[in-house]
Amino acid sequence: MKQCIKVIVIAINDGSGHVFTTPVEVTDDEYCNGEHFRIAVTRATDAGFVSPMLALEADDLVRLLKDISASARRNAMH
Repeated sequence: MKQCIKVIVIAINDGSGHVFTTPVEVTDDEYCNGEHFRIAVTRATDAGFVSPMLALEADDLVRLLKDISASARRNAMH
């Protein structure tokens, strides 16, 4: 059975940083092997994006931003 994962690719496009998003359908095995990231990066490349590229699941980006925010608050207190 396939699942649809929303993947965000942060990359360079037209000389500046941009975000490319794409839904990717993968099986459980493909998901465990990170195939959704490879597919998303390939799609971003096909759309004109270039390296460096960072591919994340949409939910991971939210967690990353929360971690960065918490870290910034901790650092501000020191």
